[in-house]
Amino acid sequence: CKNYHTGVNPETNLARCFDCKRNYNTIDLVELITGSGFVQSVQFLKRFLGDKDKSILPPKHKTSTALASVGDVLKSIGTMKPADGQHTTNIRSVDL
Repeated sequence: CKNYHTGVNPETNLARCFDCKRNYNTIDLVELITGSGFVQSVQFLKRFLGDKDKSILPPKHKTSTALASVGDVLKSIGTMKPADGQHTTNIRSVDL
């Protein structure tokens, strides 16, 4: 529905659209927002992590600055530089 009226459940790491009643994981959201496919979305998220720790969900005993939730990705995705020939939608207006 692309209304982006969402909430994020930190326990499941899923975003919920309250308008269309659908749950989204991080890859689903990148696909929806950028209009890209699965592989391109995974590549986007890989670039998004950059030099940060490569594990999305670090072990409990390890301290990490890696992004760990859909909410973190949503808050930061508007600052990403798109790959050549791609566009990035700024979603800073998303309700979290």
